[in-house]
Amino acid sequence: MLMIFSPVVHPWYLIWFAILLPVVRSYSGIYFVSVISITFLTVVTFQKTGVWSESPIILLIEYLPLAAMFLYEINKNATTELILGATDPKK
Repeated sequence: MLMIFSPVVHPWYLIWFAILLPVVRSYSGIYFVSVISITFLTVVTFQKTGVWSESPIILLIEYLPLAAMFLYEINKNATTELILGATDPKK
């Protein structure tokens, strides 16, 4: 979750997160690790124009679906815990 709110997220920052994905099974994590590479379009644009500028469209492509998936996973986990907690005889 720290990476979502970080002002700078370089693709290599997510290597540790990618290693944990088989254990965690997070669809938002899989999406984030796979889509973060489009940030290199900013570098390509800089090499062509000489102006460093992040495109708002690229940021929306990266973070809007990520936020939606992340909120869905949190809501799904909370609902599952609520349902299982109510029917679990051990509690």
